[in-house]
Amino acid sequence: MPATAGAAQVGGDEYIGMVKLLTGTTPPVGWSRCDGRMLPVAEHPALFAVLGTAHGGDGTHLFSLPNLGEPATGGVLMQFAIKTANGPATTTALAELRLVRRPRAKRA
Repeated sequence: MPATAGAAQVGGDEYIGMVKLLTGTTPPVGWSRCDGRMLPVAEHPALFAVLGTAHGGDGTHLFSLPNLGEPATGGVLMQFAIKTANGPATTTALAELRLVRRPRAKRA
């Protein structure tokens, strides 16, 4: 699926608000742990548009991330993380953004 400028998708199928089970102790850039913490609406408007106050917050200044706890993984370091922001577009995404469909001239 092509990347869309100004939308909640950049490269692949990773949307703001998407939740994944990730390995390790620190989520990658653009991801946050699903630990129920409050975030400022002004700093995360796209994520707030997706989550609203479904997990808490006043809806004006603050909203909460989902609190999914720790996954039972048998000792493997894993965590639930939510996509909070778009990172830099990948080379593929940039190439897809540059592909513009132009009307073809009619042949006689």
